[in-house]
Amino acid sequence: MCALVERKPGVVTGARLTRLLLPAQLQSACGAENSPENRLSKPALAYCWAMSDTAISAGATGPMTVASLVVASNGATSIMGGSRGLRTPEDRERFLALRNGPDIAAILVGGASAATEPYRSAPHPLIVFSRSHEPTTFPGATMVSGPVPSIPEFIAQLRRKFANTILCEGGVELIHLLLVDELIDSFFISRVAATGDGHFLDENLLRSKMTLVSTETINQTTFERYERASR
Repeated sequence: MCALVERKPGVVTGARLTRLLLPAQLQSACGAENSPENRLSKPALAYCWAMSDTAISAGATGPMTVASLVVASNGATSIMGGSRGLRTPEDRERFLALRNGPDIAAILVGGASAATEPYRSAPHPLIVFSRSHEPTTFPGATMVSGPVPSIPEFIAQLRRKFANTILCEGGVELIHLLLVDELIDSFFISRVAATGDGHFLDENLLRSKMTLVSTETINQTTFERYERASR
């Protein structure tokens, strides 16, 4: 199995990653063979494999927490209440590659994201973080948190329950809570040229808690990968 750990800022090209594994291995790793929706290019599949098998797992002593977010040119993460209007074809391809990585055990989202985004057919158990004291149901949800004693304890409970990586797909309010307590190990951001109108990312918080380790631009989408600064 190939090892790739990109620890310094720089450009990680799809071609470089594609050479790491045979196409059949890449397809199998991300489950693309059995999912017509997930017809991913070789660079995206290689990105998925390299991310999941090395960049996240290197040095890990237990389950990891990874975050993924699309960010508009003005820092917004939504438009008209959701993220779909911001996504580019390149971002969607990487989004699916990350979501279908072989180490992903569960998807974590906030209540607003669960209510507005299409999670009914999520490929992994869906955990919804909701502070509501009232019983709430979300389409496709495996587990709804309800009020929790603390965010660190909540994440610790999830790490005890799921043996592999937990992928947080937002929304940005949940991302901010995780960043404050340094609970995100790796953070994948897609920056797009479009402008949004809500749910703005706190860039100062991001840079105080995470270190940029790689960046790559395809067409008008820039992919950034961050690692926890305290690692």
